[in-house]
Amino acid sequence: MTVNDALIREADIYLSASLEGNAWNHAEQHERQKALTSAERQLSVAIRGIRVPDDMMKNAVFEQASYLLDADMQSAARTRQKGIQSVSIGHASESYRDDVPTERNGIVLSPMAYSILQPYLGSRQIRHGRLIP
Repeated sequence: MTVNDALIREADIYLSASLEGNAWNHAEQHERQKALTSAERQLSVAIRGIRVPDDMMKNAVFEQASYLLDADMQSAARTRQKGIQSVSIGHASESYRDDVPTERNGIVLSPMAYSILQPYLGSRQIRHGRLIP
């Protein structure tokens, strides 16, 4: 998949219908291009050896790119990746489930990208970076 202006416009259309696309909508053109390039690289590593139809892969790349631009989502993902299950600051706290299956081969997938790719993984699931048969 070549990241060019046409692909960025396609991602714009796809993500305009998403509530999670807010970070994408506020990003500059060069940031969108970098996010798409990074998302494509990450997903190619995450699903190595698994065939995914082009249209579904493209949708997963768009979701992953939007996720990469969202600093809040990235912060929560890094926290969860470190094995931290809850964080408290004063009276505020956040808890993270440790069984959320959104990581593979060291790549944290956006929940939507994972949902798009899950049917192509067959009965296998992703948990904590390991493929479970």
